[in-house]
Amino acid sequence: MPPEGNDHHIYVVRISNFISIGAAISRALAKFPIRALALHYVRAADAAEKLCNELTHCYPSLKVTVHQADLSVVHDCERLVKEVLDAHGKIDIFISNAGGAKRIVDILYHLKVELSH
Repeated sequence: MPPEGNDHHIYVVRISNFISIGAAISRALAKFPIRALALHYVRAADAAEKLCNELTHCYPSLKVTVHQADLSVVHDCERLVKEVLDAHGKIDIFISNAGGAKRIVDILYHLKVELSH
């Protein structure tokens, strides 16, 4: 369960299809009073966009963004982190359900982005 309050910006790693673990996590988190979700996909753009549309329809006050990146490519990871920070300003909670996410944490550390949880 996310921490109390509604000012949390959450980054969820990898939406591989509309019924993936990442999609289920995103749907569960959207029920909490959070402000934003950043969804990531590698090749499943349609599934990520469909989930984004579902969440923004069901939770109009929730800002949901979709980002493409291959976590096995360092440049993609750096771009992904910068895109999420540009869109949301911060990342309070980072949820990894995919391999290669350690690279994201390393990039956040390098950029001196503090994860509060």
